[in-house]
Amino acid sequence: MDRRLLTPAEAALLIAPAGGTAGKCLQAGLLSLLGAGRIAIEPAPSVLKEPALLLALPLLPTAAPLPRHLLALEQALIGYGEGNRLVRSQVLHALQKRFGYGFGRYLHEAVAPGLIERGLLARQDSKWLGIFPRTRYQRTARGDALAAPLERLMLAVEKVPSLLSSDPEQALRLARSAGVLLVMSPKARRQIPALRKLFAERSDDLAPLTYLSIDGEREDEWEQVLEYGDMALAFDLDSLFDSLDAVGDFTSGGDSSASDGGGDGGGGGGD
Repeated sequence: MDRRLLTPAEAALLIAPAGGTAGKCLQAGLLSLLGAGRIAIEPAPSVLKEPALLLALPLLPTAAPLPRHLLALEQALIGYGEGNRLVRSQVLHALQKRFGYGFGRYLHEAVAPGLIERGLLARQDSKWLGIFPRTRYQRTARGDALAAPLERLMLAVEKVPSLLSSDPEQALRLARSAGVLLVMSPKARRQIPALRKLFAERSDDLAPLTYLSIDGEREDEWEQVLEYGDMALAFDLDSLFDSLDAVGDFTSGGDSSASDGGGDGGGGGGD
């Protein structure tokens, strides 16, 4: 991956620089591994069986080395148990064993450092009531500039539920434009069944499905948003919906509001 760009996990943290974003960062990281072919999903054969995650073992070289936070996620899965197949409960246990119950260590130890090194986030450690460790993040001025078009995209995505009835084509295009960053919108994710049905009904009329430019975006800025949102991952819209459901299922049970010794915090502004 080109490290001049943000990965989905990094974009998620830059949009909402707080400990509570840990679960979304982790789900975005899993989607990146799916897109890179490092993992695959085996659907549950029946309602009484668990879905499974398949690891691409032995590991094959990729066109570009994975970022450290994706390698850390991959190693957490590889290092659990034996073989290349983990059922849902094993995946969740592997991730919580490595990154904590709420996956906070993934955010603090794996994702945030790369953004800090590139001058996009600043970290401040303190103690609440002088006892409990607390970590806060704040975007720098450069981080604010990168986050601005992403935030506008996320504000537009929040309108997906109402657009399903008033302008369904626009709802689909917004979902396509957000891509992996749909992990950041619980409202839109709850509409996946309706979006999936709508896409199945209208896919012939919408092919090829185009991206939707947000009002007021400059062309170069919008191209940047598309790079962040879609990340050149091999997901068409239907497989994206499947993948979002899958990573949500594999990580359900993790308390994304917890930060495992790293407190909450965030916001824009800064130096």
